[in-house]
Amino acid sequence: STLSPTDDATSIATTSDLVMTFDEAVDVKSGNISIYTTIGDTLFESISVVSGNVTGTGTDTITINPTGTFAELIGYYAKVVTSAFDDIYGNSFAGITDTTSWSFTTIDSTNPTVSTLTPVDDEASFSKTANLVIVFD
Repeated sequence: STLSPTDDATSIATTSDLVMTFDEAVDVKSGNISIYTTIGDTLFESISVVSGNVTGTGTDTITINPTGTFAELIGYYAKVVTSAFDDIYGNSFAGITDTTSWSFTTIDSTNPTVSTLTPVDDEASFSKTANLVIVFD
């Protein structure tokens, strides 16, 4: 029914979980959920659905808790194998096999820092009419 973060979401926290809400209860079965960066299609993390990082079996909400922390201002996408989840009748979830159905971009959560000050800190001789300049990273 829904994915969180939603497809093409931006400003996602680097510590976010991934959540899949189905239209009925599902059980975890087998396989992996793979998370890739959109730059270079590099594998960020592969998570077994039977690991402790995937919770919610027997409900309509599956939560995937990556072990790693997402990097800031990076695009990611998730793939879910077709063997990952079944309903109570044994019907398998179709999976997510492409790079665009569940993609998102993380937020920049690092505060800026000062690189240089003009005049420099504790400078004794500077013009009273000089501009004060702060350069941030």
